[in-house]
Amino acid sequence: MTWKITKSNYRKIKKISDSYANTILALLKKSLNRAVTREFLDRNVMDKVKRFKQDPKEAEIWTLEQFQKVLDQIYIQDYKQNFHYCLLLTLFMTGCRIGELQALYWENINFTKGRIDIFYTLDYKNRQEWSREFKTKTKSGKRTIALDSETLKVLRRWQRRQSKHCQSNFVFSLDGNPLTVATVNNLLKRYANLANVPPIKVHGLRHSHASYLLEQGISIASVSKNLGHSSINITLGVYAHAYKNADEKIAEELTGIINQKGSIENKVKTSSWKCNLE
Repeated sequence: MTWKITKSNYRKIKKISDSYANTILALLKKSLNRAVTREFLDRNVMDKVKRFKQDPKEAEIWTLEQFQKVLDQIYIQDYKQNFHYCLLLTLFMTGCRIGELQALYWENINFTKGRIDIFYTLDYKNRQEWSREFKTKTKSGKRTIALDSETLKVLRRWQRRQSKHCQSNFVFSLDGNPLTVATVNNLLKRYANLANVPPIKVHGLRHSHASYLLEQGISIASVSKNLGHSSINITLGVYAHAYKNADEKIAEELTGIINQKGSIENKVKTSSWKCNLE
């Protein structure tokens, strides 16, 4: 039976990683979902199959300095490169999932209050077949986040410039059509090479955003909420590397907070104490 798939069964077939096994499960589930939609099947039996637990791996990220080097390679006077700059900056500054940013409409940005509504995800198959869905990866993924004033200015300038080239509801579009993930990954690779920094995938910008905030001392609860994680435990599991030197930082913070002088006179008669040293 489909729902009897286990890790041991996979191991008997071929030695593959848990990550690859989860990819297979995801593709199979998606295929069967389409079959249900087209009424070839009554239900998707893959809904009963749980993902395999994977050992946490340190996320690939860019430091703030590395990201700045990348931005410095972009010639914003050029229309397309201005788009690239705005896109990468917003990904880094918000930590949004790429699907959330793909689906972002101008009406979702409140320039007056400096906030962005993350309520939609783009389901993109090809240029002709895509849909903007009122959902996010998790229930807590639907959120409203604050955005810094400098990034808001960049977005406002991009809005004015975009309007001269096309009429688009999408924030991140050159011609009114939705953005593709492949496009973003190609941009990251190109500018990483120019900046001489290690290349990362688009999700790495989300990791970079979270790692930077945690290293700056922002609470894990606040970061988790900003990312739209369903649980703080997920945030802790993914970004454990940000706490590698946490004990040293704690020791530094505690250094010198206690007055070590003690009393200038003896107020306790210790000779009357009964001590059992055995």
